[in-house]
Amino acid sequence: MYKRFALIVSAILSAQRCFVLLVLLTTVATPFFLIPSAYFGITPRNFLPLRTLLEFSSVLIAFMIFGATCRNETPIRSPNLTLLGYAMLAVGLSDFGHLLSYRQLPDFITPSSQESGIAFGYAARLTAATGICIASFLSTASLRDAQVRYILLSGFSLYALLNYGLVLFHQSYLPYASRLTEFKTAGEWAAISLLVIAASRFWQTMNIDSRKIYFFTAVMVFIISELFFIQYKNVLGHFYKIIGGFLLYRAVSMNSIEAPFHEDEQQQSRYRQLFENMPSCCMVYKAIDNGDDFTLMEINYAAERTEKINRDDFIGGKVTELFPSVSEFGLPDVLRRVLRTGQAEHFPVKYYQDGRIVGWRENYLYRLAGGEVVVIYDNVTERESAKQALQKSECNFRAVFETAAIGMVETDLIAGKFLRVNLKFCQMTGYSEEELLTTTIANITHPDDRKKDREGMSRMIQGENHEYVTEKRYIHKDGNEIRVHLNAVALRDENGRALHSLAAIVDITARKQSEADLRRSEQELKSIFDALPDFYFHLGACRTYQLLSHI
Repeated sequence: MYKRFALIVSAILSAQRCFVLLVLLTTVATPFFLIPSAYFGITPRNFLPLRTLLEFSSVLIAFMIFGATCRNETPIRSPNLTLLGYAMLAVGLSDFGHLLSYRQLPDFITPSSQESGIAFGYAARLTAATGICIASFLSTASLRDAQVRYILLSGFSLYALLNYGLVLFHQSYLPYASRLTEFKTAGEWAAISLLVIAASRFWQTMNIDSRKIYFFTAVMVFIISELFFIQYKNVLGHFYKIIGGFLLYRAVSMNSIEAPFHEDEQQQSRYRQLFENMPSCCMVYKAIDNGDDFTLMEINYAAERTEKINRDDFIGGKVTELFPSVSEFGLPDVLRRVLRTGQAEHFPVKYYQDGRIVGWRENYLYRLAGGEVVVIYDNVTERESAKQALQKSECNFRAVFETAAIGMVETDLIAGKFLRVNLKFCQMTGYSEEELLTTTIANITHPDDRKKDREGMSRMIQGENHEYVTEKRYIHKDGNEIRVHLNAVALRDENGRALHSLAAIVDITARKQSEADLRRSEQELKSIFDALPDFYFHLGACRTYQLLSHI
């Protein structure tokens, strides 16, 4: 947060400096615009050294801008800066021709002349204005296609060579040959128009990004420079052209040279935040003593909380001293293997215990390019404890399920199949476990009880009843009927959907048979009494008489 605030403040200060500079340059230029051009006359002898210095400075700055755009890395390079950089290459070459074409200098390939100098200077300024204008409309996204850069480089180089060919060998083809002043003035106003468009574009897209502020300021200074050239105040025009070029170089260098370093800082900040705030524990180790031991270099907040340590007390310590039982735990062997092979490894869940901490840990290790080994791990003690408790509960349930004195079954409510059956149920139905697990409940249910079963189970699945309790009949493997008492409950998922059922089944066949035998015996006895001719009484326990039969 502090770094971001500092960057914003720095950008605001940069904007203020640029605007102050622009106001100052405009204020200084204003009175010179009002002074007649006649007062700016300089003898050729005095003008030559100054002109040479100014032109050489323009060439140098143009090549510096070109070099800055070529200096940056591919992921940072953008289409607008790429085109601008190659355009400034053509500008530098044209300004170089302008520098050598002055009539007081030795011949440059062909005799030097005022026309040659004007042509090279006009071509340089118009090319710069065109390049800046086009660049103001192009994207700032990364340009990763190297072919586009090669095409631009070839195109602008060919353009510069074409200028040299026309100016040095074919001046008759140039349109200014017969009307120098009119053409020169029209060209300079065209350059100003392009620069105004570029300035408007930079102003519209200008925000807290200080690069746009430098671009806008540079373009405005170029406009002032062109206005001086129109008035034939060439010395001031060259001065302002150099200042504008320097501001343009500053804008380009901020993106091409300084931006990658800022990006690296931002990436490091992002990685640091990720490292510190990730929920998993993370430690970075460096091998010492030829890999016999490792020192702790970095540790995140999650590891501090989990291991109950202070990073300042642990960073720089040996892993065998910081975690006394780490050798028995097996981590050093994995560290050495990852360091040697460079292959990431998963160190499965294992229990660690020393005099300070205990718990289950699951580790992931990989090697960095610098040779450090990163260990990312999770404290899975709660998960493993819950897993062990679940396994124990499952073991206890299975023991009860398998050894119960009554039939126990788990069924799939969707498919109606047996999922698990105990030995008592197998004995009850006469089927083996394998046979029951391959059949359905309906297949061993008496046909007359199937409809009642479906309706009762459906009410339980829909939640109308908590359980399904009934007496029903199964068909034994030998074909006999088995009467049972069934008590089933639904097993539901986290969304309340019934998936399985667990049922306790009691064989009541013998009880039902005894009840039927008793009813039959009572009926037979009653029939005998009804057939006798006299009354019979039964003397009860309370000395009461009960009429059993009468004539």
